[in-house]
Amino acid sequence: VLGFPANNFGGQEPGSDAQIAAFCEKNFGVTFPLFSKISVAGADAAPLFRYLGSKAQNGRTDEKPNWNFCKYLIDEQGHVLAFYPSRVSPMSPELLAAIQEALATDRQRRSTQVERDRIAGCLADLTERERQVLEQVVAGRLNKQIAADLGTAEKTIKFHRGNLMRKLGVRSVAELVRLAGHAIPGSDR
Repeated sequence: VLGFPANNFGGQEPGSDAQIAAFCEKNFGVTFPLFSKISVAGADAAPLFRYLGSKAQNGRTDEKPNWNFCKYLIDEQGHVLAFYPSRVSPMSPELLAAIQEALATDRQRRSTQVERDRIAGCLADLTERERQVLEQVVAGRLNKQIAADLGTAEKTIKFHRGNLMRKLGVRSVAELVRLAGHAIPGSDR
């Protein structure tokens, strides 16, 4: 939570930054960081609030603060998710649910990226033969077909496939295909 005090609405925040912070803590229990007072509306609005209030720039909303305590929900990538006018309480079920959903989405995005990075690291360490076998497995080829194409014994293909599964930390060929499929050029899996 980031707070931007503004004196745009009824002159309600004429004090210094320190006075505003003390007032907000005493009267509203605010413990999150407060920035220095800025303009959030009108011709002299700060660049951040011009961005937040312009759908052409933020891709989501044209809504602008029209009173104190308006809120924008922004994900960890900096994308505007929603605008909440001052009448929506910071503890409203609507806003809390949106925050929980955004956090879950961000966690999933990070988890997916960590998994992709792990797989990419594993794939970078493959031998040329393991890479050839993996490409064939991801393409849905059977061990016998792979062995014939690569001119080797079927048990050698099973050995390489087992190594691949261990390296990628998977227990089934289906999981191997699911995890590695996106990293194989030309694969649609």
